[in-house]
Amino acid sequence: MKTQMSQKGIYVGAGAGIVLFALIGLLPGSFMGGAIGLYIATHIFGGPLGTALLPRIIVGTAMVFGVLLSGLLFLVGASSVGWLVGYIIDAARRDKTVEKTSEIGEDGREKIKI
Repeated sequence: MKTQMSQKGIYVGAGAGIVLFALIGLLPGSFMGGAIGLYIATHIFGGPLGTALLPRIIVGTAMVFGVLLSGLLFLVGASSVGWLVGYIIDAARRDKTVEKTSEIGEDGREKIKI
């Protein structure tokens, strides 16, 4: 079965997105999620947060959501770019195909024109 380049591009893009997320997006996603969690917990519980369990759960949950959102962004973005590159390659290959036509000659044989 022949797979299209756009499908291969999705897989390559997803792999590149995972690697880029691990190198670039993991720490900032955690930081941004933690900052949002601190903002939410401060507005709910006020003032400086103590050692209570619920503010920590809120901050931790926000950090996990920040990491997940960052991973989703990297994965979908890189997969989309990979699909687009594969689609462009498919389109370029499709334009270079040669049509074969055939006709029946005077002697009754089929003649193929390329």
